[in-house]
Amino acid sequence: MKINEINSQKYISGVQQDTGKKEPVQKQQAKNGKDEILISFQGKKLSHSKRLLQIAKEKLKSVPDIRLDKIEASVQKIEAGEYSKPEAVGSIAESLLQKPEFQAIVQQKAQNKIIPSDRVQEIRNKMNSDFYAKPEVVDQIAQKIIADFKQGA
Repeated sequence: MKINEINSQKYISGVQQDTGKKEPVQKQQAKNGKDEILISFQGKKLSHSKRLLQIAKEKLKSVPDIRLDKIEASVQKIEAGEYSKPEAVGSIAESLLQKPEFQAIVQQKAQNKIIPSDRVQEIRNKMNSDFYAKPEVVDQIAQKIIADFKQGA
């Protein structure tokens, strides 16, 4: 079989010829010479969630451990009247007075006129005179503490 009339030369020379023209590549110009990043709504939401989680982890590290077994044991002791003893009341009051946090709260309240300084002195005098060691006073305080625990639970 003989193939003569395809004019293969015409097709080959058409492909091989280079006209010397090159089409310019279109460049996208950057805005103000800065790179641009587009983040989807889901990406922003995920990033925000990760930041919130990190903040929560940091806050959690600063919170002291709360041992519910100790709290329950204290509530049971209050209900049983173990803190009604004068030595227990004195010990609790003394430990509260020694804590800088408690002193700061008392000072702040006194400065804010929520508790006038003469009222603070009256409370100190009552503590020194064993007023808070009286069984009826201890019971009232214990009931208030129990109510606060139950309200917070």
